[in-house]
Amino acid sequence: MRPLSVVTLIILGTCFAITFSLAAVLVVVLVLGGEYPRLASEFDTLLESLLIFLGLLGTFYGLAITVPAVVDTIRALAPQEGETGLQVFDKLMTGLERQLGGMGTAFSSSLLGLAGSLVVGLLELFAGHGQNRFYRELEEWLT
Repeated sequence: MRPLSVVTLIILGTCFAITFSLAAVLVVVLVLGGEYPRLASEFDTLLESLLIFLGLLGTFYGLAITVPAVVDTIRALAPQEGETGLQVFDKLMTGLERQLGGMGTAFSSSLLGLAGSLVVGLLELFAGHGQNRFYRELEEWLT
């Protein structure tokens, strides 16, 4: 097995393990949130972290696709006997398509993870402001 493949598998395995752990904690918070209000208050933060990490996991996956494709493209560019320049250029184009696919996966997963985290954070912020406003108005009404 190539060293780059080993490092890639180690990174992906670690990312999957951390993602599974965050998802397990999220399930525990959802199950026990009603009984323990302190846990329920941490749900938003946990969800934001999970979304960011899923984006990071997708980035590593996209890079794991891209890096071997770069190596394969470079290896394929060595001209074989009887091969024309057009055939070598076709190999280059095929390799670049695979690389761009991996980079697209990496970029889109990062973007979706960060956007999801941003949306959850904004919803948490708006809900907190709305709750504070409701309590202030209720207090003013009662006095």
